Amino acid sequence: MTKKGAKAPVLGTLEASVDTQTDFDTRSVVFSNRQLLSSRFPSLDTEQAAAMEHLIQQAMAHQPPERIPLDAILLSLKQQGSETKGVALKNDPPVIF
Repeated sequence: MTKKGAKAPVLGTLEASVDTQTDFDTRSVVFSNRQLLSSRFPSLDTEQAAAMEHLIQQAMAHQPPERIPLDAILLSLKQQGSETKGVALKNDPPVIF
């Protein structure tokens, strides 16, 4: 997040919960009831982090339900390149002298 007037963004992580309703007839998903579960801002002190969390909670509370195409969500969930290559291991016992 970058506050108004700030030069550099504040980096952190958010854990949120969102209610979803899927309408297969219109092939869309409605996101509503966004709630912030936790936040972490390592570069801020405790008071600043609490203020930042409060701002985020206020912003999330005022967001109206949002309709997103189901195909866009399914495409974002498609795993690309998730196959991992095996690593050759040598499992021979060591020589004991």
